[in-house]
Amino acid sequence: VHLGGRINLDPYPKLGDVVNEIAPLRGGNAQPGDYYEDEKKLEMVNAENNISLFLNFRAFKVKKEKTTIRTVFARHIETAEELSFSAPLFADCTGDGTIGYLAGADFAMGRESKAEFNEPTAPEEADKMTMGSSVQWYSKEGDKSSDFPEFDYGMDFNETNAQKVTMGEWTWETGMNFDQISDFERIRDYGMLVVYSNWS
Repeated sequence: VHLGGRINLDPYPKLGDVVNEIAPLRGGNAQPGDYYEDEKKLEMVNAENNISLFLNFRAFKVKKEKTTIRTVFARHIETAEELSFSAPLFADCTGDGTIGYLAGADFAMGRESKAEFNEPTAPEEADKMTMGSSVQWYSKEGDKSSDFPEFDYGMDFNETNAQKVTMGEWTWETGMNFDQISDFERIRDYGMLVVYSNWS
């Protein structure tokens, strides 16, 4: 997902410029990798002496002392290498509140009932439905035919119901009725299954 830092709005119109320093010149979802100019972001982080960057690590456990987080444990998603980080203070920047969840913080997931906040469009009864997880994917048309493995992925797509598209936009979402924390690997795998099934 591309950065959305073009937020030069009052009362602090220059605030968006902080994000624009690392934002790509071109935007859009499901585009070629060079659109996102990740090297620009990496160069900026690497230029800072007080930042240590650990790419491709996912937090999976915390150690607390009473109500204070003392250590966060992370695992590399490809090599399974584990690291631990101890500090007097942590900021949960996981995007999904993972650190807080692992530490036992109060949280809510799903849709509240209409009565809880008097929302007219909320469901009568609370449920666990959330926004789906987007499956952003990209391909491009070539000037010659290429092979794609014919395989039964367990989903029935054919000429009448396959989506003949070259990229996955926001409409390619899944997992709305699953737990976005404990079931996320399943959600991701299912999303990829649909992409490959559609192409196959």
